Amino acid sequence: MRDAFKEYLSWFDGHEEEYIRDLGDYVSFPSVARKDEDGYPFGKGCHDMLFFMRDIMLRYGLDEARIIRDVFAEGTIRGRGKNKRRIAVACHGDVVPVGEGWDSDPFTMYRKADHLVGRGTTDNKGAGMAVLYALRYLVESGYRPYNDIVLLVGSSEETGMEDVRIAGDSLARADITLVPDSGFPLVYGEKASGKASFRLGLEPVGLKAFDAFNGVSVIDRAEAVIASDKEPPRRDRIDVVPLVPGEYRITASGLGRHPATPEDGIDASLLLAGYLVSEDLLPASEKAVFQKLLGLFPDFWGTGLGIRLDDPESGKSTAVLRKVRLEDGALDAEFGFKLPLSANPDKMFEVLRAAVPDIVIDDGFTRGWKYELDDTCMRLNDIANEVWEADRKPQIMAGGTYARYLQPAIVYGMGSPHGNVQPPFPPGQGRAHQRNESVHLLRMEKGFAIYVEALKLLDEIFGEGGE
Repeated sequence: MRDAFKEYLSWFDGHEEEYIRDLGDYVSFPSVARKDEDGYPFGKGCHDMLFFMRDIMLRYGLDEARIIRDVFAEGTIRGRGKNKRRIAVACHGDVVPVGEGWDSDPFTMYRKADHLVGRGTTDNKGAGMAVLYALRYLVESGYRPYNDIVLLVGSSEETGMEDVRIAGDSLARADITLVPDSGFPLVYGEKASGKASFRLGLEPVGLKAFDAFNGVSVIDRAEAVIASDKEPPRRDRIDVVPLVPGEYRITASGLGRHPATPEDGIDASLLLAGYLVSEDLLPASEKAVFQKLLGLFPDFWGTGLGIRLDDPESGKSTAVLRKVRLEDGALDAEFGFKLPLSANPDKMFEVLRAAVPDIVIDDGFTRGWKYELDDTCMRLNDIANEVWEADRKPQIMAGGTYARYLQPAIVYGMGSPHGNVQPPFPPGQGRAHQRNESVHLLRMEKGFAIYVEALKLLDEIFGEGGE
């Protein structure tokens, strides 16, 4: 490892406790984006979080910091060049809802082994604070960039990135934007992304209730109430509680995973549906409805919907349920889907409508994007590989980030190219969007070092070597 990286890592090591303190303060804001709540674009939690980030940017020596239309915080190290350009890093300070089952308060961060635990530590507050520390290092080490270096912190990335639209022209576009919201070494494209909903009608007799919802990961909990002359047997991941004679509450426990990478997840709604069918606990008409649901979602890849596509460059399509709920005599279902870059979205929509005639495809569908893999990308990729002692190639991913709307942009860290270290929690906990969300401190330390070097590299390239 080059001496420069050792210097960066040594600096971070000397400021680690400050980083942990600042990240804990950042996590303490319950910044779940809720549109127009409390008189703010995305709620008071997001509003207060943005002002915290503005203030800490100024505290750590950035030349200026401001709030953009109450939806973004922006801090800038001003460049010295006459023909300077704009290099940006775009993070988000909003977080997904906390859900149930945390070991402690989700907004009071604590350390467990080498992990920092709290909502947003992985997605995306830990990375955002590490980038700020990279800018702080540049300032304190006396580095004078040729170009403007800008840190952006948004407030509704998890709920459709409407903050970008609200900011509009006030959000000056950069010549390149890095987005630390995935894994190293480098992501140069994202799949198309959308969601859809449909209803499966039934006349409930045995089924009294069915509720499974998780808008932020593979559904990890589902519950049904049924009337049955047969006592439902307990099974692995299935719990049964008698309520009154002949009526039972059945709970299925799945395994949550980020919907962009659902492999190894267990969808509790489908687990429960399969149980009700296999144990023959419902009348034939209700059983048929659950069989239809199971036929549409035999896997996470859209096979039952007819949209499965395996693309050599951008991977598989995905289709992951977000909600299945008994309402007004029907199962209301909603799912999110991702399409590889080789897919024709219009043709895929036709296939979806054929598979589910009453399907409603949300207007918020966004097409995929791809950045040309040029020499700059490869040099950035090499920086990440060197710090992590890896040999990974650039990739296209399923997740959606600010890069989609802030082109030209690439997604750059801060996950390890070797894969994330297992959090100190049982499977299904401790990762992004899960309960007991946590981040491995080493990821942030190395991500900090990578960003220091990456920003210097981009400044050199865009400044044509400086003045």
